[in-house]
Amino acid sequence: MKRSIGMKRAQALVKAASNSIGRTTGHVASEAGLQNLLAEYKLYHGQMEQLEQMMWELLLQVPNADKLLGIKGVGFVTAATFVGETGDIHRFEHPRQIQKLAGYNLVENSSGKHKGKTTISHRGRKRLRHGLFMTMIAILGNNPEFRELHHRNLTREKNPLNKMQSIIALCGKLIRVFYAILSSGVDYNPEKMMGGIQQSMKAAA
Repeated sequence: MKRSIGMKRAQALVKAASNSIGRTTGHVASEAGLQNLLAEYKLYHGQMEQLEQMMWELLLQVPNADKLLGIKGVGFVTAATFVGETGDIHRFEHPRQIQKLAGYNLVENSSGKHKGKTTISHRGRKRLRHGLFMTMIAILGNNPEFRELHHRNLTREKNPLNKMQSIIALCGKLIRVFYAILSSGVDYNPEKMMGGIQQSMKAAA
């Protein structure tokens, strides 16, 4: 249509296509190529299943790691990535240390007398940082309490955050939740989490 093809020419093309029998040569090679692709797919699919099974078995060996799956939106790959990147949770005295490990700690970009914007450092373990970010995207689509926190961050009267700032802040919150579960063995409790936040907001008012 962009080239102003007329109706007669369009009808001629349709008629030619309906009478076409396609290529009559090379079908044996094409079929062999397809079979090779299917065999390659089955191989990779089997390897992925084996890797996921191994990740699951290793995850269950970490105390309280299975409790992370009680958070709606958190899958076993996320949990395995977190415990794999952080190691023994008891080597951290505070979840802020994990935020720094992931590169989610805040730094100020300044030089001399110039005071720049405050951003995350982006230093540390990239896989951990990326895994937490992608997990938070999934959580915001499935988890009502984190979605409510996101809405509060965007609409609060004092210093509202933009979407990216809110997601990064919620990644820090998720780290603190993970830390509490792994270090103390408590179950995830959305009402308790939201209640604690509401008390903090009342105290700050």
